[in-house]
Amino acid sequence: MAASLLPGMAHAAPCVALNYGGNSTVTGAVNCIDWTLGNITITGNGSLSGENIGLHAAIPAPGSLLANSGTIVGSLAGLQNDGVLSQVQTNGLIWSTGTGVTVAGILNTGSGSITSLVNNTGGSIAGSRAGIFNEGSIATISNAGMINSNSSSGGTVAAIWNDGGTITNLTNTGTLQSANIGGVLQGFGVATENGTIQTLANSGTIAGMVGVLVQEGGRVGALTNSGTISGDSAGISLEASTAGTITNTGLIVGAPGGAMGGTIGTGIYLSRGSNVGLLANSGTITGGGAAIQLDSDSRISTITNSGLIAGDLTSAGTISLGISGGRGNVVGTLTGASGGLGVADKGVITVTGADLFFSGGNLLLNDDIAAVGRSVTNYGATLQINNPITVTGNYSQTGGGLAFNVVDTSSYGYLDVNGSAAISGAAISLGGTGLAFGQTYTVVRPTGSSTYANNTAFVSVNNGLLARLSNVNGALTVTLLPDPSTHYWDGANTVPDGTIAGGSGTWTANGTNWTTTDGATNYQLDQTYVRPVFGGTAGTVTVDGSQGAIAVTGMQFSADGYHVTGDDIGLAAASSAIEVDGNATAIIDSKLTGTGALAKTGSGMLILNGVNTYSGGTSVSAGTLEIGDAAHPTASILGDVAVGSAGTLRGHGSIGGNVTNDGIVRPGGSIGTLTVLGNYTQSPTGTLFIDVSPTAASQLKVGGTATLAGALNVLYGPGTYSASSYRIVDAASVTGRFASVTSNAPAELAQSVQNLADGSTLTLAASPADGGGPVIVAPTNATIFGAVASAAIREGQRVNDTLLARLGQDCADAATDANCARPGRQAWAQIVSNSVNVRGNDDAPSYKDRHYGFLAGLDQQVGAWTVGVAGGYSHVDVTEDAATGKIDTLRIAGYGSRRVGAVNVAATVGAAYDFLQTRRSFPGPGKARGDSDGQEITAGLQASLPLAAGPVTITPRLGLRYQYLHTERFSETGPTSQNLDVGAQDFNSLQPYAQLSVGLPFSMKSDKPAVVEARVGYAYETLDTNREYRATAGDGTGFTLPGVAPSRGMFSAGLGLTLPVSKAMDLTASYDRLFDTGNVSGQTFQLQATYRF
Repeated sequence: MAASLLPGMAHAAPCVALNYGGNSTVTGAVNCIDWTLGNITITGNGSLSGENIGLHAAIPAPGSLLANSGTIVGSLAGLQNDGVLSQVQTNGLIWSTGTGVTVAGILNTGSGSITSLVNNTGGSIAGSRAGIFNEGSIATISNAGMINSNSSSGGTVAAIWNDGGTITNLTNTGTLQSANIGGVLQGFGVATENGTIQTLANSGTIAGMVGVLVQEGGRVGALTNSGTISGDSAGISLEASTAGTITNTGLIVGAPGGAMGGTIGTGIYLSRGSNVGLLANSGTITGGGAAIQLDSDSRISTITNSGLIAGDLTSAGTISLGISGGRGNVVGTLTGASGGLGVADKGVITVTGADLFFSGGNLLLNDDIAAVGRSVTNYGATLQINNPITVTGNYSQTGGGLAFNVVDTSSYGYLDVNGSAAISGAAISLGGTGLAFGQTYTVVRPTGSSTYANNTAFVSVNNGLLARLSNVNGALTVTLLPDPSTHYWDGANTVPDGTIAGGSGTWTANGTNWTTTDGATNYQLDQTYVRPVFGGTAGTVTVDGSQGAIAVTGMQFSADGYHVTGDDIGLAAASSAIEVDGNATAIIDSKLTGTGALAKTGSGMLILNGVNTYSGGTSVSAGTLEIGDAAHPTASILGDVAVGSAGTLRGHGSIGGNVTNDGIVRPGGSIGTLTVLGNYTQSPTGTLFIDVSPTAASQLKVGGTATLAGALNVLYGPGTYSASSYRIVDAASVTGRFASVTSNAPAELAQSVQNLADGSTLTLAASPADGGGPVIVAPTNATIFGAVASAAIREGQRVNDTLLARLGQDCADAATDANCARPGRQAWAQIVSNSVNVRGNDDAPSYKDRHYGFLAGLDQQVGAWTVGVAGGYSHVDVTEDAATGKIDTLRIAGYGSRRVGAVNVAATVGAAYDFLQTRRSFPGPGKARGDSDGQEITAGLQASLPLAAGPVTITPRLGLRYQYLHTERFSETGPTSQNLDVGAQDFNSLQPYAQLSVGLPFSMKSDKPAVVEARVGYAYETLDTNREYRATAGDGTGFTLPGVAPSRGMFSAGLGLTLPVSKAMDLTASYDRLFDTGNVSGQTFQLQATYRF
């Protein structure tokens, strides 16, 4: 809408009236507009400016759109809305320049409503009091740009201030920032006062003196953070206000700076009767003063921590403070503000108005506990204690575990209780490399009375030691004894050979393939302590009952991959514990029989594929128990199952009794049905985990009554979803309902759970904003494929550089023949280790790769040429947030060089074969496993010119190195609905480079001098750095998987030292650093030996 196009407009008029229903475009400078009808588009060179308001909207009915790519500015507001505005889309500027209590970039008054307000990347909304000031209603605010206060005086200012209004959804992927005055942030990132923000989702940055402030009756329904929320005073502060849930997978930090309340730098601060229903942390919450602080009138109903809470945790509230930890193999950490785990890094948990309790899960406790006059109660949590922890108050524990880390007999973790101690039914474990028989550890040290009952003790990594508990003068003491029993599986070995072989073999009643901890004796399985241990190398154990019945009082699997099959195994104890150590999976196809119970312990996974008849019931206190994998849906157990807070029950089979769930129940484990013939009861701390694909969903089938509480967690596999319903719970009757529903569903997919009289149904539909069409759920953790490809390319180009650099080490013409004569033949070998850090981009996260390997070669003179051949092996480990990759490479290359005048010309060509492996992890015990192969072709050309400058040799090198990488197509496997079919991919890398090296010889006690070399170099990637892959989900939906694009420019420097160790041999040690000129940095260490024939 150019000024000349406005009917009847006079340049002297204060504002232009826009009141017709068409589309108007601003392409030049316009004084200001009063907008009551139609749509407005402001182009990149368009601007609206008013003495008070740039654009005043007073539209009486919905349907109008503002699209701004230019500038809207006013002294009181860039945009003021008093009416009904449907959409605001901006990637330009909307600013106010004045000061006042409602001066804002966008002011939505009490009579105003906005359906959608989107600030795109590059957009800026700013005002003195707030970038956005809301007194009315806004359905959606979505920010990918910058929204901030531009105040020069500070005070009660914010990026977004909700003053008594309602914001339904606030999503930030950009920056929300308070006023920056002299480099200090003053005010708030987001503030809601006596108003409501129903959902606040941040994956960007929210920063201020307080990041998020909720005060004076304000409310946030659900706050989720996967980005950063920070404040000098507090990351999040609630004053006389409420928040339904705070879910953090990112960083919430209160940094030292200004003060609010009584604490400087608090991660989360609650005061004046504030209340949070659930604080769920799997990221980091930290603060210089405290990580979390509650005053006497405030409370957090539940804290679940599977991440890091670094800093003191203080509660003066009169309601008990409860903390639970991670599930399965996940451990939440409680430590001091440094985030470290040493003695000096400890924090303090302080409760003054009520008790403290731990309500399950796994926690690493590196905080002392100050509960003077109060009690600390552990209801089944496993606490990992690495250092001495002081508990001031009484301590009691029922179930769960205490895992104490040992450095040596004088340095280990323990509980120092200034009060009474009562521990029953707990698993007490010691871990450490220095454990030996005869050692004694006092792990619980109360000053008052003590009671210990029905506890068990073990060494976390079985190394031939038995742990025994005793009460010594009120203290709980663990004594380590040698284990003389022959209960270590020796596979096919019946003759002692000094090792515990493990592996495949036949288990009979009189077989002598059982050995002791030192492998010195082989005999039958010890019958005084019938707990076979399967370690060493995993294999298939075939049970043969023809020589007598096989019965055990427990079993332990310390190696991953054991498969027990064949005849029955009796459970002889009242409760036979089957322990599967961390990162291990054991499969038992044999039928388990007897009248006793089975207790699943250890953090690994046990799969029972038989039709089991033991009748004493089952408990899952840690790790995962799977009743029937996908190939064994007829697997079953009898009796009741109790799932503890750190346990997971899953499978495709059936359970003959009742199930009580305080942990996780996951039907199938991927997509499948778990049948419970009795009743199913889920406690408030329990979770039902359901896997969903576009065509099917897991189901819990209950023959009796399903009593629901706690959480429902839904994991959607990648694919295209349409409106549909899934029966996730099918029961004879249902009582209760899930208290919360979490999922990885995108915002476009609307999900709801209907609780029926005989089950629960998950219903999916596209959200209204998406228009009702199909919704695509993208794969997660799938950027690892591009990261692995980049790591392979870096290694191939490193080898190119190694060979060309070797050929560029000729001498200057002025150097002496004695020092420079190239031998007729020489062999060389080098070992190398390097590490690389790559920052994320292109929607892909940061990652690291670590490499080690060797390269060896033989070269000789053939006339004027030096020619050679080299070969080697390398291994690379790549790690992302929730995915890993490995590369094993076999490589061969030829190389050669000759002098052309003063210039040395060199070339290399090579090939390599890669064995590629990827693992993508997902909630619950499930990984998508990818195994494929790759092929490489490498080549390089180089010219170097050694120049003498006195004793110094200066060598410039110019060259070109090339690599081609082909990765083959593969299909992921594993018990997860996340598996992908990943297509083949080709990558090319062409890097011109220049390097300058300076070598300084110095005399040694040999005929040949030693040499110190310094070098600098620069290389540039000229070809495509795109690391995308194509993949297909199970329903046929295709995806382009992003990968981190590495920086093109690479600047490096290094030092090397070559020492002659004999007339025929030299040793060279070198260090090179790749500097962070883009998003890639790294360092390389090499040690090389050269032998001259």
